[in-house]
Amino acid sequence: MMHFLMRHRRTFLALLAVVVPVALAWGRPLSGAADSEALPVHLPIVLHSGPTATPSATATTTAIPTIISTATTTPTETATPTITATATATATPTETAGVCFPTSHTYPIAIRDSMLGSDGFVNPDGYYSDEAYQNKTWKRLYLHDPANNPSGSFAWLRWSADVGNPYSGGTSAATTAMMTSPGNIADGFDEAPWPASNSLNLPKPFGYPLQPHQLSPGDWAYPNLGVTNASALRAQLDYHMANRTLLTLPIFDASTGSGSGMTYHISRPGTFLLLGYSLTNPMYLDLVYIGTPALAPCTG
Repeated sequence: MMHFLMRHRRTFLALLAVVVPVALAWGRPLSGAADSEALPVHLPIVLHSGPTATPSATATTTAIPTIISTATTTPTETATPTITATATATATPTETAGVCFPTSHTYPIAIRDSMLGSDGFVNPDGYYSDEAYQNKTWKRLYLHDPANNPSGSFAWLRWSADVGNPYSGGTSAATTAMMTSPGNIADGFDEAPWPASNSLNLPKPFGYPLQPHQLSPGDWAYPNLGVTNASALRAQLDYHMANRTLLTLPIFDASTGSGSGMTYHISRPGTFLLLGYSLTNPMYLDLVYIGTPALAPCTG
């Protein structure tokens, strides 16, 4: 037997080299097969359930509350200041501080209220346009004179009760000073007393004048009988025409008295451009109606 094994030793070893690896491989699974099954089961699940499904749902859920919260909060915050601002704006000019004519570029020419309508001058003489204003009405207004022209449409005023005041009284020099840009009403204004009677039977408000020495709607103003065809006054009118000055002028709705006792009830301001004038008989002004200027808070 020993002789047989020795003789076939090489054959026996070769057989073992083939049989043993086969037997070992038969007893365990092939790693290649296991790996091929793992890839389709796990990796696709990780890719789809992670970045695709979960973040998508999270982003959608977060965005919706943010939009709703903003929309809900914004109207609440907007509504509160709007109500407060409206109430304040209404109370301030009418009940608390009062409002007055601007102290700059207010001039002593009173325009009859009935000459104006919602679209400008009633029965205008024409229309005016430039690079700033389009299709504004203009009209030639003749001086109001209770004795000679009671239907006149404008009146010269004075700021001072003192006719001889060289700055705001009833002289030609005073008129020139009042018409010199930007005007001098900031230096002071004297309200005329409330008349015993007037053309509209307006009742006297308690505490008149409500804004002493400041021109405001509801004041009575003195007439200016000292206007003449003076070169100094013409120079100021020419200046306003050449520079297209926006003139803030008082508008009157009632008058009373005659001569030096004439007074005018000021209802509101208006803004005008001067196109032409005559300081001789008949005295007139060619004015363009621009609109209603903003009133300013009274000082004091």
